[in-house]
Amino acid sequence: MSDLSSLSHDYAASASFAEEINESLLKLKKVLAKTPGSRFVRSEEVQEARENLRRILSSLLQEISKPERNQADEGFKTKLIPEEFIDGIHDKHKGRFSYFVEDLSEALNALDTNRITNQTINILDDICDIADSTASVTFRRLWRR
Repeated sequence: MSDLSSLSHDYAASASFAEEINESLLKLKKVLAKTPGSRFVRSEEVQEARENLRRILSSLLQEISKPERNQADEGFKTKLIPEEFIDGIHDKHKGRFSYFVEDLSEALNALDTNRITNQTINILDDICDIADSTASVTFRRLWRR
């Protein structure tokens, strides 16, 4: 795969991931904050958003808990979490990584039990910020080519 094709693929994956996580979190926030727009969000959409976020957090925890990433395995499976996003997580939380993993576990538990708190939302916001940043950086790299 050429460098440009690879960057294009990376951008598409990063942008799609950022869009998915942002849309899911936005639906959840609308309902939890009881905004005027929350009446237009169906309960099935809220359940789907919670499930999407739960699936993403679960995959993220699995991915960042691996002692070493195995490049050989990556060619045989479709990754839910873009590699650049994982790198962004490591870069942002390198000084307090074990605490961040603990926070992710608590957020996953909150999504599983439907006991979502402001701390849960803050953790999910942090993940959205990293996803957005990753997509933006990848886009800029793509357009420099």
